[in-house]
Amino acid sequence: MAGLNVSDAQRAWVAEATYYLALCHYSPTGWRPLAVYDQQGEAVGFLMWAVDPEDASVWLGGIMIDGRRQGQGLGRAAVTAAIYGPVRAGTGSLRFRTLVRA
Repeated sequence: MAGLNVSDAQRAWVAEATYYLALCHYSPTGWRPLAVYDQQGEAVGFLMWAVDPEDASVWLGGIMIDGRRQGQGLGRAAVTAAIYGPVRAGTGSLRFRTLVRA
């Protein structure tokens, strides 16, 4: 995961995968990491998820695809797989956090 890099245009919006891995390890929130692999088994991205203890909703965060592999539908496929895979198990709702800058 440490070799993944976001594009220069996204650096203000998305952190490197190593930052998100540290959050998963040290944050009391309970973030869980998921690596994104292509069909050849190469790591191409990362996302993380957590369950909100207040309402049992699932949050996705830290979604990133390596800048060299963007535009191939990998991010869409990763989010779809996360929604219908381990993230959705046992929950009735899914939430996304977005960052909006003026």
